[in-house]
Amino acid sequence: MEQLQDPADSRLMGSFLGQVRKIFAMYHKMGSKLLAEKGVDIHIDQLPVIMTAFYKPGISQQEIANSVCRDKSSVNRTVKYLESAGYLQVSSSTKDKRQNKLQVTAKGKDEVEKIEEVRLEMEQMLKAACTTLSYEQLTETVRVISHNLEQNFKL
Repeated sequence: MEQLQDPADSRLMGSFLGQVRKIFAMYHKMGSKLLAEKGVDIHIDQLPVIMTAFYKPGISQQEIANSVCRDKSSVNRTVKYLESAGYLQVSSSTKDKRQNKLQVTAKGKDEVEKIEEVRLEMEQMLKAACTTLSYEQLTETVRVISHNLEQNFKL
């Protein structure tokens, strides 16, 4: 096999995974910029945790880790930051004292409103970028791929 010399080599970046990685990186940069412009003090990598806690009040940290495909220690670090910043309230489960239940605070809800504005703005950008496929078709295709991988490769 020929050795890769250029990280932007078309064999890498021209592949499906290379393109998905590029889109993810650009989405990450755009999202970070828009969040900063809205005055959101939550890093884009922390969004899955606060958004999941917002939409599923009382969810445990382990359930969030499973839901967002992150390890529990990563979620724990994010929860500690969000709690210390006043965005989340953490309490012990009444059924299992080893589990923490999460609730978004009023301050957190204010941030979630701003985050939702950014999410909708980014969705519009993605829709505008779709030319040959509709956004809905692309989203469904990616959802099917994700589902099939999840079913066939238990991680």
